[in-house]
Amino acid sequence: SPRGGRMVVLTNGGGNGILAVDRAEERWRDTLQVAPLTPGLARDLEDVMPGYVRPGNPLDLSAEATDGTYVRGLGKVLEADACDVAILGLTANERLGPDLAGNVGRLARRHRLPVVAYVKGMGPGDGLVRDLTAQGIPAYPSVGRAVDAAGACVRWHLHDRPRCRGGDGNAP
Repeated sequence: SPRGGRMVVLTNGGGNGILAVDRAEERWRDTLQVAPLTPGLARDLEDVMPGYVRPGNPLDLSAEATDGTYVRGLGKVLEADACDVAILGLTANERLGPDLAGNVGRLARRHRLPVVAYVKGMGPGDGLVRDLTAQGIPAYPSVGRAVDAAGACVRWHLHDRPRCRGGDGNAP
């Protein structure tokens, strides 16, 4: 369950990452906040990023990103407690393999953090969608749907759910 609305986007397609941030700011302004990276975390992420990209949010891992790049980057973000929800932007390519979903799923469970993904490049991305879903990570074919799912999750956990509960604090 999210503890707040701080959102970090990790992507191998920078343009899609900017679309995700724009969607959050336009549609979910009261729910999702694009989390700034602390200087320490930005320094920590430099060894995950290609030298020509500066760490920011969205975190553009570049088209060179591999399974390991995503897992190391997300791990550093989670260890720094830098977000309450993470969005993975995945443009399917030969660098992303079958280990990605399982490793991301383990990180999400260990840190009890919701992760939502969007997968571009259907066909090659079908396996990614299936593997992510099997790990409990919702995966969508569009940036907008992934951001909307993250926003709805945060809004429900932080705002709507308390109003739905009975007097004993348990959901009806």
